[in-house]
Amino acid sequence: MAKQSASRNRITQPRIDRLRPLGSDWEWQMRAACRSTDSAVFFPPTGEGLRARRLRESKAKAVCGRCPVRRACLEQALAVGEPYGVWGGLAESERRAVTAVSA
Repeated sequence: MAKQSASRNRITQPRIDRLRPLGSDWEWQMRAACRSTDSAVFFPPTGEGLRARRLRESKAKAVCGRCPVRRACLEQALAVGEPYGVWGGLAESERRAVTAVSA
């Protein structure tokens, strides 16, 4: 009995090589305009009001607007279903709308 419960409680570690993306798939991130911006601009804090959200998202989208890899960022966010933040110039609700239209 103790042997069974020990095996059920054991946490298995994922194989790291399966989780590590190919460098070429992520190179675009090194050129992203957001690398020099506080990430708080892109992600909503707990309890954020509508007015504050609009202002924050506007600032984030301004950064995305001058980003040389905006398309790659957006494609990645759509591909993985990124649920939070501004990615590739689109906020959460905007990405959901794009996904719904393309489904």
